[in-house]
Amino acid sequence: MAKKIATLLAVCVLSMGLTATPASASEHSLETETMDTGRCMLYLENLGRYVIGTKVRQACRLSATNPGQCASSLQAIGVQRAHARRACGLL
Repeated sequence: MAKKIATLLAVCVLSMGLTATPASASEHSLETETMDTGRCMLYLENLGRYVIGTKVRQACRLSATNPGQCASSLQAIGVQRAHARRACGLL
């Protein structure tokens, strides 16, 4: 479990580092988006009921900018409504 968390955090950090943006509000929003994406995926993984793959990652990326669409996307791939809403920050 600790290895999965470390891997997830490493992916988040690497995705932040690969984007070259000036130190500004856009940098802060990218950092926030990455953190929200990581929390979304970690929440679902910790439930032990979902496989964290490409579709989950794509949906979770919406959690910072469009949590309603994030939840809808997760539900469309089989995540229970309450889990999707919590993962996307709606609860």
